[in-house]
Amino acid sequence: LLDLQLDMQEESDAIVAGLKDAAESGYTYSLCPFTTFTEIPTGGLVPLLPKVVIQCGTRGESTDDCILQGGVLHVTVSELSTLGITSYVLERVTLRGIRFYESTFSSIQAQASEISILQLVDCHWKK
Repeated sequence: LLDLQLDMQEESDAIVAGLKDAAESGYTYSLCPFTTFTEIPTGGLVPLLPKVVIQCGTRGESTDDCILQGGVLHVTVSELSTLGITSYVLERVTLRGIRFYESTFSSIQAQASEISILQLVDCHWKK
């Protein structure tokens, strides 16, 4: 998860610096299938890019068992994370095929503008 977060941060930094434009078609990041992620970053995974899909494996199906387990938060969707990036807001964040298990506070924390959309596709929760 840390590598995925760092990849998003690098792309976001390049956009802020004017080195590139945000991809029109968006971004897709895949978690390794049949993996339980227990080392969740503080604050959870934080999508930083517009039109981003974070999915389980290449198919984005929950049967591929990508599990985020434990930790305080699994995912934080917040436009506050993109302050300083004036060229976009988090128009659409899609989480596909991910299983969320046993967070101590919340699996997903979201705070964004009214034009933002969080899509949850084939996601499952277990207490």
